[in-house]
Amino acid sequence: GIYELFRSINDFIQNDLNPSTAPLYLIEACSFNDDRMITASLDLIAENFKTIDKKLLSALPSELFKEIVCSSNLQCESGVLSSRVVDFCKRQPEAITEEFLSTLTSRER
Repeated sequence: GIYELFRSINDFIQNDLNPSTAPLYLIEACSFNDDRMITASLDLIAENFKTIDKKLLSALPSELFKEIVCSSNLQCESGVLSSRVVDFCKRQPEAITEEFLSTLTSRER
């Protein structure tokens, strides 16, 4: 019945959620307001930031990109981080605001 379907879907997602699929799960989780999946996806992306496809990263909405970059779970060398921020800004120049750049470059992160 319904419970078995729910378990099957949860099992599939748990097996399928990985650094390469996390950006897609994040977008979908946001559209469904699924806070648990949003958190899991954000954490996974932050922890694997340097290996996430840069095209997928730069396609994320600016608020999500900013949340990832400002995450306490972010694991990334400065040079790679700078490169990913540049890629994002090139792809989404309309997202570049004083507040956006200030948040990404804050010493308090």
